[in-house]
Amino acid sequence: MLMKTLHRFAPIACLAGALSLTGAFASATNVEITFENFSSAGGVWNTPLFLGFHNGSFDTADLMVAASASVELIAEEGDRGNLLNDISMVPGAKSAVLLGDDARSALSIETR
Repeated sequence: MLMKTLHRFAPIACLAGALSLTGAFASATNVEITFENFSSAGGVWNTPLFLGFHNGSFDTADLMVAASASVELIAEEGDRGNLLNDISMVPGAKSAVLLGDDARSALSIETR
């Protein structure tokens, strides 16, 4: 179960890490990211979708390390509070969690 949970978050963690590389530059950049739910019409998300943009010092998961309590809570219970609190401690980090119908609407995260 643990590896399945980590595997599910690996693409998001990699994407967030790759996007964080742009944090070293002092220029503004517009980034558009598309997530698709391939379940049938009226289908459900397996877990809330967590988005985090940061300077690279925050990890949702590491290889060969058990998932944190925060990651387990969002994956197994849908409780996003601890994970949002964890990333809020990173200076300049921006984050959002998409839930249900909200996940089908546009999201804008602005940085200055």
